[in-house]
Amino acid sequence: MIENSKEHAPKRQRPPLMLCHYLNPHSLFICEGSVQKESLIDQMINSLVQDSPVVEADRVRQAVWDREREGRTVLENGLAIPHARILGLKELKASLAILPQGYLDPQENVLVRLVFLFLSPQEQFETHLQMLAKISRLFQDAQFQGQLLSVKSAEEAFQLIQRQERV
Repeated sequence: MIENSKEHAPKRQRPPLMLCHYLNPHSLFICEGSVQKESLIDQMINSLVQDSPVVEADRVRQAVWDREREGRTVLENGLAIPHARILGLKELKASLAILPQGYLDPQENVLVRLVFLFLSPQEQFETHLQMLAKISRLFQDAQFQGQLLSVKSAEEAFQLIQRQERV
């Protein structure tokens, strides 16, 4: 009997997905004062696509807002995770807005104080799901959220995320 070598080959371990690999101080926004959900998300989209000549901002905006209409992207802890899979996008892109005052999400009746927007290539469904899971896990920590809401600069926020991911 011949054994199938694929059955006994060890599975390749992927390195864990790290949010700080997709964020940088330029993709982090600290918004003082009141904000409107629509204008904030549009601003975040514009910043993510400005260095992606393959992807038009209007197409990305449409995909994100279509996904927002499909179903819940706001968690009870005040974290919103707008996201979309984009045809033609070459790599995952992410942005985080920190809103000390927050905004009341009209559909969920939740005060949103953190908005983590990400875009992933259409064909990378598994990575898209891993990103959703990683964001949800990292931001479950209320103490971490509180620390993020009190940062004074994007650099400080980025360093805090890096430290939290190493825990």
